[in-house]
Amino acid sequence: MPEPLGQPTPRSTPSPAARGAPDPRRRIAAAYPGGAGLYARLRFLIIRENILAPMDALLPARGRILEVGCGFGLFAGYFAARGEGREVLGVDRDARRISLASRMSEALGLPARFAVSDVRALPQAERFDGAYALDVLHHVPAEHHLGVLRDVRDRLAPGATLLVKEIATAPRLGLAFTWALDRVMAPQDQLSYRSPEDWLALLAEAGFRASARRIRDVLPYPHVLIECVRE
Repeated sequence: MPEPLGQPTPRSTPSPAARGAPDPRRRIAAAYPGGAGLYARLRFLIIRENILAPMDALLPARGRILEVGCGFGLFAGYFAARGEGREVLGVDRDARRISLASRMSEALGLPARFAVSDVRALPQAERFDGAYALDVLHHVPAEHHLGVLRDVRDRLAPGATLLVKEIATAPRLGLAFTWALDRVMAPQDQLSYRSPEDWLALLAEAGFRASARRIRDVLPYPHVLIECVRE
């Protein structure tokens, strides 16, 4: 179960999807070819129901949702499939990953679309009912974090939800475990981890009211989920 950090995160009413829609992870992973399919299966083994279920419940059940840094589009596909009336836009700077994500969405008939865009320069003239960033921001240099968060804020309606799933800086063993895997998977990235308290202060500066809670896991990842509401 999630463990509160500071003030407990208010629990939203689960969406209709969270109360009984089928789990789409297997068919999403099967829609990718070769090595991308293997990556998809491994990623869904790491980001499991203990993380996806609370995110699914907190995101709006209907409306337009932005994923900041979608990679292969696994989670955009997941949340699009789980919602009733959700439309998800995933953005990522890697054109190959965006191409594979688009093929997956088209093959499965999901209301998810994808665009090539650096998270530091999001598409213009887009407005959303909710947004999330799942293990992305620590791959962005720290000096850009505030700018990205403000950019996302400007695309959300007042009262809309942003979810930030990140890696906490404690316990140190968990952080070291995550750092080693991040170095293997993304050796070119400048890794910028922050404590939950640091994220909360930064989000407040960006114009969000936020609360954080740890999520326990069988693997030693120091997961933290931050629920943010646009002021």
